[in-house]
Amino acid sequence: MTRIQFLFIKNRELLIYLILFLRHFLAIPVYQHLISVNTVINLHPILIYNTGISFVYLCFIILFKNLKNKFFILFAYFETLTYCIFFTVTMGSDFGLQIVPICVIPCVYLLGYSARASLKFYITFGSLAFFVNLFILYWNFMRNGIVSTNAYYIVSLELPVFYIWHTIMLNSTAMIVHLYISIHTEMSFRRSRQKNKQIARELDYISNHDHLTGLLNRRKINFYIEQCSYRKKTENADYAFTIFDIDSFKKVNDTYGHDAGDFILKNISSKISQYIKPGQLLARWGGEEFVILFKDFSPEIRNQLESIREEVSRTDNVFNGINIKITLTFGLSSSRTATSPDRLIMEADNNLMYGKEHGKNQVVVSESFK
Repeated sequence: MTRIQFLFIKNRELLIYLILFLRHFLAIPVYQHLISVNTVINLHPILIYNTGISFVYLCFIILFKNLKNKFFILFAYFETLTYCIFFTVTMGSDFGLQIVPICVIPCVYLLGYSARASLKFYITFGSLAFFVNLFILYWNFMRNGIVSTNAYYIVSLELPVFYIWHTIMLNSTAMIVHLYISIHTEMSFRRSRQKNKQIARELDYISNHDHLTGLLNRRKINFYIEQCSYRKKTENADYAFTIFDIDSFKKVNDTYGHDAGDFILKNISSKISQYIKPGQLLARWGGEEFVILFKDFSPEIRNQLESIREEVSRTDNVFNGINIKITLTFGLSSSRTATSPDRLIMEADNNLMYGKEHGKNQVVVSESFK
């Protein structure tokens, strides 16, 4: 969002006050001039009204930062409708005032959208604008069942400049308000779309990654295993899978506390990530167990795991000044001997259990790697 867009949104109420102030303030000298040359229609009430309301909106602008904007926006809404009725009754003629309440209707949407209003809000305020339109039509054309007044013609003949000026002002105001609402709505929707995309990215990350280590979680790695299984069926492309865990991890927690255990998990995750090559995925399986999915089978995978095991055993894990040495045990399997993802995982897990029961700190592999 640019700075101009930010200021546009932040000060939208101020812009509305400014438009309404100018609408009434600029009318004052016009009415003063018309009063001096007009002998047909009494324009003094309209002059007084515009003068008073201009002062009110000027106060709104000066005190803008201290106002409760929702209340004063509602005031502006009601004032606009009141002005339509007052002008119609005073002049007794059609000056295109239908444009104003029609223009006010989208303002209801803007106000309701900003305040997250209910359906009752839209119905109430939209109905007010609708009935003001009906009143203007009734006053000008339907009273007593006939055209009620010829003031429309009087004004257009006696005060043509005023009539033209007034019509231009109303249409210009309507265009400005509609343009403002269109721009504001588009910017609001754009911000909403961007926010939704950001939330979607965050939710996708949370749902697919482990919160502690930042590695892929069990759900996501299972998805990739299914993909590899499909490739095995369609392309006969073998893949491999290993489960490994931290030896005697419970002892680390019991001796140094769970904070130390979390430190070890994050430290080891970061260390092993450095050895992961393209086409290989490291994930946290659960607790102190991790897995690596090798999308492409290679006999060299065993040597890679041996390198990781040796490097981790030499790594210093210093927590609160205490160096905690740890080792890893790996159980490795491949799709060459496992006919399904479930059998692949079971075979790797059995190899891991065998390694844990026979000395730990080693890589136990299936027959396909020998």
